[in-house]
Amino acid sequence: MAISSIDTLQASKVALIFGITGQTGSYLTDHLLSLGYKVHGVIRRSSNCTTHSLEHVFDRIRDNLHYGDVTDPLFLMKILKELKPHEIYNLAAQSHVAVSFELPACSTNVNCLAIRLCDLQKVSKFYQAGTSEMFGGQKEDFTEEEWENIQRYLFNHESQRRDPRFVTRKITVSVANIKKGIQDHLVLGNLNAERDWGHAEDYARAIHLCLQQESPVDVIIATGRTFSVRRLVEIGFAAINVNIIWEGEGEKEVGIEKKTGRVLVKISPQYYRPNEVHYLKGDSSLAKELILWEPKWTFEQMITEMVRSDLC
Repeated sequence: MAISSIDTLQASKVALIFGITGQTGSYLTDHLLSLGYKVHGVIRRSSNCTTHSLEHVFDRIRDNLHYGDVTDPLFLMKILKELKPHEIYNLAAQSHVAVSFELPACSTNVNCLAIRLCDLQKVSKFYQAGTSEMFGGQKEDFTEEEWENIQRYLFNHESQRRDPRFVTRKITVSVANIKKGIQDHLVLGNLNAERDWGHAEDYARAIHLCLQQESPVDVIIATGRTFSVRRLVEIGFAAINVNIIWEGEGEKEVGIEKKTGRVLVKISPQYYRPNEVHYLKGDSSLAKELILWEPKWTFEQMITEMVRSDLC
C-alpha cells in the first residue's frame, strides 16, 4: 500500500525524546512511530531503570535507546551532533512533588538546567515540558496569556503506565489489590485536593501538535475540569462495584463500603504535603484554537481503565 505524502514527510523525521520511559514519553513514542518517525530516546544508566512502558514497541526501538543524562552537557553535545534530530522532546524531570522537597537542588538541576538543549541544537524544534504545579493554588483558571516563555504547561495527566508512587495510580493499584484480597485498605492524605486530570495519551498527541506549527506556540494542555482525590477514590471503587460513603472529619475520616460497612479508606498525616496546593485547573482554549487539540478521554473512563489494567 502506497503511503501518502504526509506520511512520507513524517517518515523522514527523526525525534529525540528525553524521558522516553515515563508514561508520557512512552505514549509519545507510540504516536510518533504511528506517524512514521524514527524515534530515539535517552534513558538513565541506573540499577532501577526499566523499559517496561516500552515493551510493546521495544523491538522497534531497542537500537535507538541511548544511555545518558540530561544534565551532562558533554553527552548532550555528542548525542545531538550524532542524531541531528528534527524534533527534541524534553520530558525528563523529577516530577514527584514530595521528592522535590526532599531533593530540591537535584530537582532544580534536572528540571531547569536541561534548557541548555535550546542552545545546543538551534536547527531542531524543541519541546520543553512544564508543570502546572508552579501555578500555585489559586481558584482562577490559568491561561497562556499570563506567561511569556518557551515552555508548554501540562496539567496532571495519568494512565495505567503511571508510576505507582503518584496518588492516582496508588489509588487504582490499591483498589485492585483490595478486590484481589491482598490489601485491607487504602491510606491517603488530603482528600479534598482538586486537580485537572487528563489522560497521558491525549497529552502526548498535544505535545506533538505543538511542534507542528509554523511558529512556536505557548499553550496550556488541560481538560478544564477538576476532580477531588475523594471523587477519584469513589470512581476507582465504582469500577469494582463498590459504593464508598464517608464518615468522620479530618484525620478521623474514613471511607466505608456501603454494602458491608467495611473500612476501605483511612487518612494519615504522613501523606500531607508541605505547602499543599489545594486546587489546580487549566484553560486550554488556546490549545484547542491553535493546535486543534481536544482530549478524547474522560476522567471517569481513565480511572476505570487504570483499575481494570491493575486488576490484570
